[in-house]
Amino acid sequence: MGFLLACMAGGWAALPAGDATPTARTKPRADRPPEPPQPAPTLANVSYGPHERQVLDFWRADSARPTPLVFHIHGGGWVKGDKARVANLERYLAAGISVVSINYRFVTQAMLAGANPPVAWPLQDAARALQFVRTKAPEWNIDPVRIGATGGSA
Repeated sequence: MGFLLACMAGGWAALPAGDATPTARTKPRADRPPEPPQPAPTLANVSYGPHERQVLDFWRADSARPTPLVFHIHGGGWVKGDKARVANLERYLAAGISVVSINYRFVTQAMLAGANPPVAWPLQDAARALQFVRTKAPEWNIDPVRIGATGGSA
């Protein structure tokens, strides 16, 4: 069982985030049927910066009041991966929690550009995406103080 670190009004809390074992997430098994498609994002490929990888998808939970948000950063060791698959997406939405999944610039791209340290690019992108999402809080019906992060190996 993995955990989602969530910032609540009274501080940080670790919440269950479903099955986080490496075999369940990263290795397709021949005896396991393919995963069903996820719901389409409410907003897809929203740009949070000038680079082609600085985009995010947003799924809005149905609620009359501002919702908490899960901020998803995909795995891939900062060198591969995509925002397309979010574990437990439908469970979050059913619980009234909106979701954002981001893409970010890869370390390999930062190395080619001479960035030092190269990991600064994806880390800065995650921070920039979070800042961008907070600016959209009223428009996207998000409570900007109830945002938790989750993700893969990166």
